Amino acid sequence: MFNKANQISELIIKFTKGELSAIEQEELEKFIQHSPQNAELFRELTTNEGIESLLQLSARAKAIQAATPSPISNSKVVHIRRQKSNRLFYYVAAAAAVIIIITTAVYINLQNESADKSIVTAEPGLPTPSPGRAKAILRLADNSIIDLDSAITGIIARQGNSAISKSSEGSLQYSRLQGTLNSDTNILETPVGGYYQIKLEDGTLVWINAASKLRYPTAFTGSERRVHLTGEAYFQVAKDSKRPFYVNIDDKVQVQVLGTHFNINGYYDEGEIKTTLLEGSVKVSIQNPDQKESKTSLVLQPGQQAKYDEIQNHGQLSVVKGADLDGVISWKEGYFSFENTPITTVMKELSRWYPIEVIYPNGIPKTKVSAYIKRDQPAPTVLKLFGIASDKLKIQGNQILVYP
Repeated sequence: MFNKANQISELIIKFTKGELSAIEQEELEKFIQHSPQNAELFRELTTNEGIESLLQLSARAKAIQAATPSPISNSKVVHIRRQKSNRLFYYVAAAAAVIIIITTAVYINLQNESADKSIVTAEPGLPTPSPGRAKAILRLADNSIIDLDSAITGIIARQGNSAISKSSEGSLQYSRLQGTLNSDTNILETPVGGYYQIKLEDGTLVWINAASKLRYPTAFTGSERRVHLTGEAYFQVAKDSKRPFYVNIDDKVQVQVLGTHFNINGYYDEGEIKTTLLEGSVKVSIQNPDQKESKTSLVLQPGQQAKYDEIQNHGQLSVVKGADLDGVISWKEGYFSFENTPITTVMKELSRWYPIEVIYPNGIPKTKVSAYIKRDQPAPTVLKLFGIASDKLKIQGNQILVYP
Protein backbone atom coordinates (compact mmCIF):
# COMPACT_ATOMS: atom_id res chain seq x y z
CA MET A 1 0.00 0.00 0.00
CA PHE A 2 2.87 2.37 0.77
CA ASN A 3 4.30 1.83 -2.73
CA LYS A 4 0.92 2.79 -4.19
CA ALA A 5 0.84 5.92 -2.07
CA ASN A 6 4.34 6.86 -3.20
CA GLN A 7 3.32 6.35 -6.85
CA ILE A 8 0.25 8.58 -6.51
CA SER A 9 2.26 11.27 -4.69
CA GLU A 10 4.75 11.35 -7.59
CA LEU A 11 1.88 11.83 -10.05
CA ILE A 12 0.49 14.72 -7.97
CA ILE A 13 3.89 16.42 -7.86
CA LYS A 14 4.29 15.97 -11.62
CA PHE A 15 0.83 17.48 -12.09
CA THR A 16 1.87 20.65 -10.23
CA LYS A 17 4.90 20.94 -12.51
CA GLY A 18 2.97 20.25 -15.72
CA GLU A 19 5.09 17.16 -16.46
CA LEU A 20 2.42 14.43 -16.69
CA SER A 21 2.42 12.16 -19.71
CA ALA A 22 -0.91 11.13 -21.26
CA ILE A 23 -0.75 7.73 -19.54
CA GLU A 24 0.13 9.29 -16.20
CA GLN A 25 -2.69 11.83 -16.60
CA GLU A 26 -5.15 8.98 -17.14
CA GLU A 27 -3.84 7.11 -14.07
CA LEU A 28 -4.16 10.20 -11.87
CA GLU A 29 -7.71 10.83 -13.11
CA LYS A 30 -8.65 7.25 -12.21
CA PHE A 31 -7.40 7.86 -8.66
CA ILE A 32 -9.36 11.13 -8.41
CA GLN A 33 -12.58 9.65 -9.79
CA HIS A 34 -12.37 6.49 -7.68
CA SER A 35 -13.96 8.12 -4.64
CA PRO A 36 -15.07 11.52 -3.27
CA GLN A 37 -12.35 11.20 -0.63
CA ASN A 38 -9.67 10.93 -3.32
CA ALA A 39 -11.08 13.95 -5.15
CA GLU A 40 -11.11 16.02 -1.94
CA LEU A 41 -7.56 14.96 -1.07
CA PHE A 42 -6.34 15.95 -4.56
CA ARG A 43 -7.99 19.36 -4.20
CA GLU A 44 -6.35 19.92 -0.81
CA LEU A 45 -2.93 18.93 -2.09
CA THR A 46 -3.04 21.19 -5.15
CA THR A 47 -4.10 24.48 -3.59
CA ASN A 48 -1.98 26.90 -1.61
CA GLU A 49 -4.43 26.79 1.29
CA GLY A 50 -4.41 23.01 1.34
CA ILE A 51 -0.63 22.77 1.47
CA GLU A 52 -0.43 25.31 4.30
CA SER A 53 -3.01 23.36 6.30
CA LEU A 54 -1.25 20.06 5.62
CA LEU A 55 2.11 21.45 6.69
CA GLN A 56 0.65 22.68 9.95
CA LEU A 57 -0.99 19.35 10.71
CA SER A 58 1.95 17.16 9.69
CA ALA A 59 4.06 17.23 12.85
CA ARG A 60 5.32 13.78 11.96
CA ALA A 61 6.83 14.95 8.65
CA LYS A 62 8.40 17.96 10.37
CA ALA A 63 10.01 15.71 12.98
CA ILE A 64 11.47 13.48 10.27
CA GLN A 65 12.74 16.49 8.34
CA ALA A 66 14.39 17.95 11.45
CA ALA A 67 16.06 14.65 12.28
CA THR A 68 17.31 13.83 8.77
CA PRO A 69 20.12 15.77 7.06
CA SER A 70 18.57 17.55 4.09
CA PRO A 71 20.12 17.13 0.62
CA ILE A 72 19.16 20.76 -0.05
CA SER A 73 21.54 23.22 1.58
CA ASN A 74 19.40 26.33 1.16
CA SER A 75 15.64 25.72 1.24
CA LYS A 76 13.57 28.49 -0.31
CA VAL A 77 10.16 29.23 -1.77
CA VAL A 78 9.80 27.75 -5.25
CA HIS A 79 7.13 28.91 -7.71
CA ILE A 80 5.67 26.18 -9.94
CA ARG A 81 3.04 26.65 -12.67
CA ARG A 82 0.36 23.98 -12.70
CA GLN A 83 -0.74 22.22 -15.89
CA LYS A 84 -4.36 23.43 -16.05
CA SER A 85 -4.18 26.66 -14.09
CA ASN A 86 -2.24 29.90 -13.87
CA ARG A 87 -2.31 29.83 -10.07
CA LEU A 88 1.03 29.30 -8.39
CA PHE A 89 1.77 26.32 -6.21
CA TYR A 90 4.09 27.17 -3.30
CA TYR A 91 6.48 24.73 -1.67
CA VAL A 92 6.90 26.17 1.82
CA ALA A 93 9.39 23.49 2.89
CA ALA A 94 12.22 21.61 1.23
CA ALA A 95 11.23 19.30 -1.63
CA ALA A 96 12.01 16.19 0.39
CA ALA A 97 9.62 17.22 3.15
CA VAL A 98 6.83 17.95 0.65
CA ILE A 99 7.18 14.46 -0.83
CA ILE A 100 6.96 12.95 2.66
CA ILE A 101 3.84 14.97 3.47
CA ILE A 102 2.01 14.15 0.23
CA THR A 103 2.92 10.45 0.39
CA THR A 104 1.78 10.28 4.02
CA ALA A 105 -1.56 11.94 3.19
CA VAL A 106 -2.23 9.60 0.25
CA TYR A 107 -1.17 6.59 2.33
CA ILE A 108 -3.60 7.44 5.13
CA ASN A 109 -6.37 7.96 2.56
CA LEU A 110 -5.72 4.55 0.98
CA GLN A 111 -5.66 2.94 4.43
CA ASN A 112 -9.03 4.41 5.34
CA GLU A 113 -10.41 3.16 2.03
CA SER A 114 -9.04 -0.31 2.76
CA ALA A 115 -10.55 -0.22 6.23
CA ASP A 116 -14.00 0.41 4.78
CA LYS A 117 -13.70 -2.92 2.95
CA SER A 118 -12.38 -4.83 5.97
CA ILE A 119 -14.80 -7.24 7.59
CA VAL A 120 -13.07 -7.43 10.98
CA THR A 121 -15.73 -6.65 13.58
CA ALA A 122 -16.02 -6.59 17.35
CA GLU A 123 -18.55 -8.88 18.97
CA PRO A 124 -21.64 -6.89 20.04
CA GLY A 125 -22.40 -6.45 23.72
CA LEU A 126 -18.76 -6.67 24.84
CA PRO A 127 -16.65 -3.70 26.03
CA THR A 128 -14.46 -1.95 23.44
CA PRO A 129 -10.80 -1.38 24.44
CA SER A 130 -10.25 2.39 24.48
CA PRO A 131 -7.01 4.13 23.44
CA GLY A 132 -4.46 5.44 25.90
CA ARG A 133 -4.07 9.00 27.17
CA ALA A 134 -1.84 11.16 29.38
CA LYS A 135 -1.79 9.38 32.73
CA ALA A 136 0.91 8.31 35.18
CA ILE A 137 1.79 7.99 38.84
CA LEU A 138 4.59 9.88 40.59
CA ARG A 139 6.42 8.09 43.40
CA LEU A 140 8.10 10.52 45.81
CA ALA A 141 11.22 10.00 47.92
CA ASP A 142 9.22 8.87 50.96
CA ASN A 143 7.49 6.26 48.73
CA SER A 144 4.18 8.13 48.76
CA ILE A 145 2.29 8.14 45.44
CA ILE A 146 0.56 10.93 43.53
CA ASP A 147 -1.97 9.94 40.87
CA LEU A 148 -1.27 12.55 38.21
CA ASP A 149 -4.55 11.80 36.45
CA SER A 150 -6.47 13.32 39.36
CA ALA A 151 -3.83 15.77 40.68
CA ILE A 152 -4.59 19.49 40.60
CA THR A 153 -2.90 21.90 38.21
CA GLY A 154 -0.02 23.86 39.74
CA ILE A 155 2.51 22.89 42.42
CA ILE A 156 1.70 19.37 43.64
CA ALA A 157 4.77 18.65 45.81
CA ARG A 158 8.20 19.82 46.95
CA GLN A 159 11.17 17.47 46.93
CA GLY A 160 14.62 18.50 48.07
CA ASN A 161 15.25 21.92 46.54
CA SER A 162 12.74 21.46 43.74
CA ALA A 163 9.09 22.33 43.30
CA ILE A 164 7.03 19.90 41.19
CA SER A 165 4.30 21.42 39.04
CA LYS A 166 1.64 19.87 36.84
CA SER A 167 0.57 21.84 33.78
CA SER A 168 -2.97 22.09 32.43
CA GLU A 169 -1.82 20.07 29.38
CA GLY A 170 -0.81 17.18 31.64
CA SER A 171 2.97 17.34 32.04
CA LEU A 172 5.40 17.65 34.96
CA GLN A 173 8.03 20.29 35.55
CA TYR A 174 10.77 20.46 38.22
CA SER A 175 11.96 23.95 39.22
CA ARG A 176 14.87 24.68 41.57
CA LEU A 177 14.08 26.60 44.74
CA GLN A 178 16.40 28.87 46.69
CA GLY A 179 18.46 27.52 49.55
CA THR A 180 21.04 24.80 50.10
CA LEU A 181 21.13 22.49 47.11
CA ASN A 182 20.01 18.94 47.88
CA SER A 183 18.26 16.24 45.92
CA ASP A 184 15.85 13.33 46.32
CA THR A 185 14.94 10.51 43.95
CA ASN A 186 11.53 10.36 42.23
CA ILE A 187 9.99 7.78 39.89
CA LEU A 188 7.50 8.58 37.11
CA GLU A 189 5.62 5.49 35.94
CA THR A 190 3.13 5.14 33.10
CA PRO A 191 0.62 2.25 33.03
CA VAL A 192 -0.61 0.31 30.01
CA GLY A 193 -2.45 2.89 27.90
CA GLY A 194 -0.63 5.86 29.42
CA TYR A 195 2.07 8.34 28.44
CA TYR A 196 3.53 11.45 30.03
CA GLN A 197 5.95 14.32 29.49
CA ILE A 198 8.36 15.67 32.09
CA LYS A 199 10.80 18.57 32.24
CA LEU A 200 13.68 17.74 34.57
CA GLU A 201 15.38 20.28 36.81
CA ASP A 202 18.17 20.93 34.24
CA GLY A 203 15.69 21.66 31.43
CA THR A 204 15.87 18.23 29.78
CA LEU A 205 12.56 17.15 28.24
CA VAL A 206 11.48 13.50 28.34
CA TRP A 207 8.44 11.92 26.66
CA ILE A 208 7.62 8.59 28.34
CA ASN A 209 5.69 5.93 26.42
CA ALA A 210 3.16 3.46 27.83
CA ALA A 211 4.16 0.81 30.41
CA SER A 212 7.44 2.58 31.17
CA LYS A 213 9.29 3.90 34.21
CA LEU A 214 11.80 6.75 34.66
CA ARG A 215 13.84 7.15 37.87
CA TYR A 216 15.66 10.46 38.30
CA PRO A 217 16.96 12.96 40.89
CA THR A 218 14.85 15.99 41.71
CA ALA A 219 17.97 18.09 41.10
CA PHE A 220 21.32 17.28 39.48
CA THR A 221 23.87 18.21 42.16
CA GLY A 222 27.12 16.55 41.03
CA SER A 223 29.42 16.53 38.02
CA GLU A 224 27.06 14.35 35.99
CA ARG A 225 23.35 13.93 35.26
CA ARG A 226 22.03 10.36 35.47
CA VAL A 227 18.56 8.79 35.07
CA HIS A 228 17.32 5.18 34.84
CA LEU A 229 14.77 3.93 32.30
CA THR A 230 12.62 0.85 31.91
CA GLY A 231 10.47 0.76 28.76
CA GLU A 232 10.57 3.52 26.15
CA ALA A 233 11.23 7.25 26.21
CA TYR A 234 12.30 10.07 23.91
CA PHE A 235 14.93 12.47 25.29
CA GLN A 236 15.68 16.06 24.38
CA VAL A 237 18.70 16.68 26.59
CA ALA A 238 19.61 20.21 27.72
CA LYS A 239 23.18 21.03 26.76
CA ASP A 240 25.73 21.21 29.55
CA SER A 241 29.30 20.47 28.46
CA LYS A 242 30.51 20.28 32.07
CA ARG A 243 27.92 17.70 33.18
CA PRO A 244 27.37 14.77 30.78
CA PHE A 245 23.93 13.16 30.78
CA TYR A 246 23.61 9.39 31.27
CA VAL A 247 20.65 7.05 30.76
CA ASN A 248 20.91 3.57 32.27
CA ILE A 249 18.52 1.00 30.81
CA ASP A 250 17.84 -1.91 33.19
CA ASP A 251 21.52 -1.94 34.24
CA LYS A 252 22.34 -3.48 30.86
CA VAL A 253 23.02 -0.55 28.54
CA GLN A 254 24.21 2.99 29.23
CA VAL A 255 23.80 6.00 26.91
CA GLN A 256 26.07 9.01 27.43
CA VAL A 257 25.28 12.42 25.87
CA LEU A 258 26.11 16.11 26.23
CA GLY A 259 23.05 17.55 24.47
CA THR A 260 21.00 15.75 21.84
CA HIS A 261 17.70 14.16 20.73
CA PHE A 262 17.34 10.39 20.87
CA ASN A 263 14.86 7.57 21.53
CA ILE A 264 15.39 4.49 23.71
CA ASN A 265 13.22 1.37 23.45
CA GLY A 266 14.03 -1.13 26.17
CA TYR A 267 10.83 -3.07 26.85
CA TYR A 268 11.40 -6.44 28.53
CA ASP A 269 9.21 -8.34 26.07
CA GLU A 270 11.03 -7.02 22.99
CA GLY A 271 14.20 -8.96 23.82
CA GLU A 272 16.48 -6.10 22.78
CA ILE A 273 17.38 -2.53 23.69
CA LYS A 274 17.39 -0.03 20.81
CA THR A 275 18.91 3.46 21.00
CA THR A 276 18.14 5.67 18.00
CA LEU A 277 19.87 9.01 17.48
CA LEU A 278 18.07 11.88 15.74
CA GLU A 279 20.38 14.77 16.52
CA GLY A 280 23.83 15.24 18.08
CA SER A 281 26.06 12.38 19.22
CA VAL A 282 25.78 9.68 21.87
CA LYS A 283 27.98 6.91 23.21
CA VAL A 284 26.22 3.60 23.88
CA SER A 285 27.90 1.14 26.25
CA ILE A 286 27.17 -2.31 27.65
CA GLN A 287 27.05 -2.43 31.44
CA ASN A 288 29.25 -5.14 33.02
CA PRO A 289 29.89 -7.12 29.79
CA ASP A 290 30.48 -10.84 30.37
CA GLN A 291 32.62 -11.30 27.27
CA LYS A 292 35.89 -9.38 27.36
CA GLU A 293 36.21 -9.45 23.56
CA SER A 294 32.68 -8.24 22.85
CA LYS A 295 32.05 -4.78 21.43
CA THR A 296 31.20 -2.97 24.65
CA SER A 297 30.70 0.60 23.36
CA LEU A 298 30.16 2.61 20.19
CA VAL A 299 29.41 6.19 19.15
CA LEU A 300 26.27 6.88 17.11
CA GLN A 301 25.80 9.49 14.42
CA PRO A 302 22.38 11.01 13.51
CA GLY A 303 20.17 8.47 11.74
CA GLN A 304 21.88 5.46 13.33
CA GLN A 305 20.50 2.94 15.80
CA ALA A 306 22.38 0.80 18.32
CA LYS A 307 20.90 -2.61 19.15
CA TYR A 308 21.71 -4.73 22.18
CA ASP A 309 20.41 -8.30 22.05
CA GLU A 310 21.46 -10.76 24.77
CA ILE A 311 20.38 -13.84 22.81
CA GLN A 312 20.54 -13.40 19.03
CA ASN A 313 23.58 -11.14 19.04
CA HIS A 314 25.31 -12.85 21.99
CA GLY A 315 25.12 -9.76 24.17
CA GLN A 316 26.97 -7.50 21.76
CA LEU A 317 26.12 -4.12 20.27
CA SER A 318 25.29 -3.76 16.60
CA VAL A 319 24.56 -0.68 14.47
CA VAL A 320 21.77 0.03 11.98
CA LYS A 321 23.03 2.91 9.83
CA GLY A 322 19.79 3.76 8.05
CA ALA A 323 17.33 3.59 10.94
CA ASP A 324 13.59 4.09 10.32
CA LEU A 325 13.38 7.43 12.13
CA ASP A 326 9.72 8.08 11.37
CA GLY A 327 8.79 4.66 12.70
CA VAL A 328 10.89 5.09 15.83
CA ILE A 329 9.38 8.42 16.91
CA SER A 330 5.84 7.84 15.60
CA TRP A 331 4.54 7.05 19.13
CA LYS A 332 5.70 10.46 20.33
CA GLU A 333 3.78 12.12 17.50
CA GLY A 334 0.63 10.12 18.30
CA TYR A 335 0.81 7.36 15.68
CA PHE A 336 1.38 3.65 15.24
CA SER A 337 3.84 3.06 12.40
CA PHE A 338 4.48 -0.41 10.99
CA GLU A 339 6.34 -1.34 7.81
CA ASN A 340 6.25 -5.06 7.00
CA THR A 341 6.27 -5.72 10.76
CA PRO A 342 5.57 -9.23 12.16
CA ILE A 343 2.10 -9.46 13.69
CA THR A 344 3.57 -10.55 17.03
CA THR A 345 5.59 -7.31 17.28
CA VAL A 346 2.53 -5.29 16.29
CA MET A 347 0.39 -6.95 18.95
CA LYS A 348 3.01 -6.34 21.65
CA GLU A 349 2.86 -2.63 20.90
CA LEU A 350 -0.94 -2.60 20.85
CA SER A 351 -1.10 -4.47 24.16
CA ARG A 352 0.93 -1.69 25.78
CA TRP A 353 -1.53 0.91 24.51
CA TYR A 354 -4.86 -0.88 24.95
CA PRO A 355 -6.11 -3.05 27.85
CA ILE A 356 -6.16 -6.15 25.66
CA GLU A 357 -5.05 -9.77 25.83
CA VAL A 358 -3.64 -11.23 22.61
CA ILE A 359 -4.21 -14.95 22.03
CA TYR A 360 -2.83 -17.17 19.25
CA PRO A 361 -5.18 -20.22 19.37
CA ASN A 362 -3.52 -22.13 16.52
CA GLY A 363 0.08 -21.00 16.80
CA ILE A 364 2.01 -17.91 15.72
CA PRO A 365 1.03 -16.68 12.23
CA LYS A 366 3.53 -15.33 9.69
CA THR A 367 1.32 -12.30 8.96
CA LYS A 368 3.09 -8.96 8.52
CA VAL A 369 1.53 -5.51 8.81
CA SER A 370 2.20 -2.19 7.09
CA ALA A 371 0.17 0.67 8.54
CA TYR A 372 0.36 4.27 9.72
CA ILE A 373 -2.51 4.95 12.12
CA LYS A 374 -3.36 7.52 14.79
CA ARG A 375 -3.21 6.08 18.32
CA ASP A 376 -6.26 7.98 19.62
CA GLN A 377 -8.77 5.49 18.14
CA PRO A 378 -10.46 2.46 19.74
CA ALA A 379 -8.74 -0.88 19.24
CA PRO A 380 -11.34 -2.29 16.79
CA THR A 381 -10.91 0.75 14.52
CA VAL A 382 -7.14 0.36 14.47
CA LEU A 383 -7.35 -3.38 13.81
CA LYS A 384 -9.71 -2.79 10.88
CA LEU A 385 -7.10 -0.54 9.30
CA PHE A 386 -4.72 -3.51 9.14
CA GLY A 387 -6.90 -4.94 6.38
CA ILE A 388 -6.83 -8.46 7.88
CA ALA A 389 -9.82 -10.69 7.10
CA SER A 390 -12.16 -11.68 9.93
CA ASP A 391 -11.17 -15.36 9.80
CA LYS A 392 -7.62 -14.31 10.70
CA LEU A 393 -8.38 -11.82 13.45
CA LYS A 394 -11.31 -11.77 15.88
CA ILE A 395 -12.19 -9.26 18.60
CA GLN A 396 -13.99 -10.53 21.69
CA GLY A 397 -14.18 -7.73 24.22
CA ASN A 398 -10.64 -7.14 25.43
CA GLN A 399 -9.37 -10.37 23.84
CA ILE A 400 -7.78 -10.30 20.38
CA LEU A 401 -7.60 -13.73 18.70
CA VAL A 402 -5.05 -13.99 15.88
CA TYR A 403 -5.04 -16.99 13.53
CA PRO A 404 -2.53 -18.23 10.90
